[in-house]
Amino acid sequence: MSEGMDCAPVDERICKLCRFARRFFLLAWLHSATFAAVSVSLGGTTSLGKVVDGQHFLGDHGRYRPVSQSGYELMAVYERVALVVFILGFTAIVLHNVLRQCKDVPKRWGVW
Repeated sequence: MSEGMDCAPVDERICKLCRFARRFFLLAWLHSATFAAVSVSLGGTTSLGKVVDGQHFLGDHGRYRPVSQSGYELMAVYERVALVVFILGFTAIVLHNVLRQCKDVPKRWGVW
């Protein structure tokens, strides 16, 4: 590889994709923080929870908090969405780092 490779003109589509990946990662991070806050405020998650004789419980570190069936099902859906968004956010930051050779993308975290 030549030394002048970093100065080569870069396709504008790659730069846009790089900026999109960075912004998507930040949104995914915010969503993960929101999920953590919601699960703490509700008292746990369904992945650690249980259903006993029709009673629904959210679990957190061995403690269980009773919730309604609709609250339990809503939290179950929210957990799945949070997992998918987390995986997509991780993929976005990997993509951003791969495409970092973009000329207009700073090496530091300039958000917008």
